[in-house]
Amino acid sequence: MAVLGVLFLFSGEARAQTSFFTGGPAITKEQQASVFAYVKNAWQVSDGKTATDVEVHRQWARGQTEAVLKGEIDRLVNVTLGNIRKIGKARLVEVFANLKQGAAIAANKEAGHTLAGHTGWANGQTEETLRGEVARIALAGAKAI
Repeated sequence: MAVLGVLFLFSGEARAQTSFFTGGPAITKEQQASVFAYVKNAWQVSDGKTATDVEVHRQWARGQTEAVLKGEIDRLVNVTLGNIRKIGKARLVEVFANLKQGAAIAANKEAGHTLAGHTGWANGQTEETLRGEVARIALAGAKAI
């Protein structure tokens, strides 16, 4: 899967092939709002912006239908994946941590997963490893955990 992600990454056709939730368990509306919040922050950082307090994103997500929310998450994952070729290590660390946290929640496995823990792991990795991991998570979503 990582090789497939890397092929997409370097071909310029970086795009997740299925929903971020495909193959994952049913999760609550609040968990969906949290997935959106972390994915939105991953996109913001990949786009050169600063991450926002996740509660701000959760508030918006709570007012959306499940279809709208999942569609927006998938759109943001695709754009984030397309952005990772052009960002440096510090931003890659932050993108990875947010996307991984969103995937952990989508997989209903958030216990033991924290943004700080993902950040700590990512700081010890190379840019190539982080790009590969971001691509893997973007392509596999909930199944990446």
